[in-house]
Amino acid sequence: MQCSNCGCGLQPGLGTCPACGMAIGGGASVGAFGERPVEPRPMPPPGPYNIRFGVSEPLTETFRLWGNDLGRLVLMTIIPYAFLLPFGVGFGVWAAISLGDGGEPSVSQWVTFGAVGFACAIVAMILMLASNAGIMLLSDDKERNGGATTLGVWQAFLAGLARSGWLILANLLFLAIVVALWVVPFGVPVAILVETEEPLYALAFIPALGTFVLGVWLLTRLMPMMPLIVVEELAVGAALSRSWQLTAGRASTVFLANLVFGFALMGIYMAVGIVSIIPLLGMLVQLAANIILGSLQSVYAFALYAGLVGTDGSARR
Repeated sequence: MQCSNCGCGLQPGLGTCPACGMAIGGGASVGAFGERPVEPRPMPPPGPYNIRFGVSEPLTETFRLWGNDLGRLVLMTIIPYAFLLPFGVGFGVWAAISLGDGGEPSVSQWVTFGAVGFACAIVAMILMLASNAGIMLLSDDKERNGGATTLGVWQAFLAGLARSGWLILANLLFLAIVVALWVVPFGVPVAILVETEEPLYALAFIPALGTFVLGVWLLTRLMPMMPLIVVEELAVGAALSRSWQLTAGRASTVFLANLVFGFALMGIYMAVGIVSIIPLLGMLVQLAANIILGSLQSVYAFALYAGLVGTDGSARR
């Protein structure tokens, strides 16, 4: 087998080409619940994307991609709600009937409610991840084909669902970083201060500031992981390695781009929140905004990834 990018020979089972860093399809097709043997094949090269990379460019490119494909992106955002709404209504009706006698719920009822609620939360998470992945695939499809669309909304959703297993693992990695470097270092000093009321323990926040900066740096370096799992069909380990390569020497630009996008998104939702104060109309506006704007973050993740990949492949180290 040869690399589709540089043509060098490849050993079976490699995740990336040792010469150019191109992602290589291994000997398995990885879905939500494991992998199945398939014929080894080289992955198609990412792009080419006509997307710029810089501090403000990912924001402008995000709104360009989002505006050019808003209809399909809205449909993709609605899919999880279409599945979850009947479950939510059914659960509410069932709970109301179960507690209709007005008495105190029994232990078995609380356990049942908790188990059903937990199962619904897991299903909701998988559907949301599949929707987010589908949004990235739709953006990739339209940008890769010069504005033409070859991928259907439902097809993209199913493809995202097949990648949900790796996406869950990636999110667990992000959660572990947040807990280990943010929650614990800040939570322990707060708990000690509340318990002892000794101001001297406030010095424990000094190392917590260091772990906070470390966490920001790690999450910035791993920012492209989600699009890499979705677009290049990489496993978590290969996506982590390639993400590290793509952001090498450019972490500060990625961090500033994230800040610019974050402030822009905050401003949009603050404006929506002001309108949402209006009774009834505000609720409808909030619902419409959540559906219309719900794809923005996933489109941004793809735009940042596409900018890092570049049109000339110079980022593939």
